[in-house]
Amino acid sequence: MKNLILFSLLVILSSWTIAEPHKQSGALEHKLFERFDTDRDGTVSSAEHEAAITEMSNERRQRFAEMDANGDGAVSKDEAKATAKARRDEWQQKNQQKYNKLFEKIDRDGDGAISRDEFRAIAKMRQLKQRLKNLF
Repeated sequence: MKNLILFSLLVILSSWTIAEPHKQSGALEHKLFERFDTDRDGTVSSAEHEAAITEMSNERRQRFAEMDANGDGAVSKDEAKATAKARRDEWQQKNQQKYNKLFEKIDRDGDGAISRDEFRAIAKMRQLKQRLKNLF
């Protein structure tokens, strides 16, 4: 029974993590628009657009320089692999922190384990959130 509860918990935790980017659909576009609409008039002018392109180019140059560990002006396969690994490790650490926070929320009594009652409470809360979402 414990294995079933743990498996179910992992499924819920995984589905939340996987679903998170989908909930934010459109959020990236909104953030970019807000970032580039520097005068906050609700439009991105030609000048703001040019400034944004320059900013993004500078960011790309910086990322390339970070990947080019030996500074020879080219990114080798090993440098690309090392950069990808570092980004993956950073992403995994960030997600581990999210899992830990979520686990702590569900584990209301703080005993380091999720009881059947705690599991039921989180399942009921998810159902309620879904019902409210469907209403609006």
